[in-house]
Amino acid sequence: MPHSTVEFPFEEIVFAFACDYSKRHVAAMRSFLLLADDEGNVISTQFSSTDTSPRDLSNAAALAGDEDCTRGSFFFDPFDWPEYAWVAWKNINRPAMERLISVAFDESAFLSPLGLRMPWPSNWSFMI
Repeated sequence: MPHSTVEFPFEEIVFAFACDYSKRHVAAMRSFLLLADDEGNVISTQFSSTDTSPRDLSNAAALAGDEDCTRGSFFFDPFDWPEYAWVAWKNINRPAMERLISVAFDESAFLSPLGLRMPWPSNWSFMI
C-alpha cells in the first residue's frame, strides 16, 4: 500500500505548485512532464492524455533527466488522486525551482519535524 514520503515543508510547497500547474493548464489533475532551462524557464510541458500515459511521461522524464543532460525535468503524476501523487525532478537547482514555482523558499522549508536540516536537492522525488 502506498504511503507518503514527505519529510520537509519544501516538498509540500512544490506539490502545491504541481497541483496548481495541472489545474491551471488542463483544468484537471493530470500527469505532466515539464522541461526547464538552468534559470527555471519552461521549455516545454507535456500532459498525459488518452494517447499519452503517465508511464510514457515518466520514461521521457528519465531520459530528459539523464546524467549527461543538464536540462531540468519536473514530473508530476497524481496516480491515485486524490489519495496519492508522485513528484520528481532532476537537474533543477534552487534558484531555478524558485523561479519556476514563483516562491522563494524560507530556510525553515528545509527543516524536518525531527529537526533535520538539508540543503536544496537538485534531484529529488517523493510521494504525497
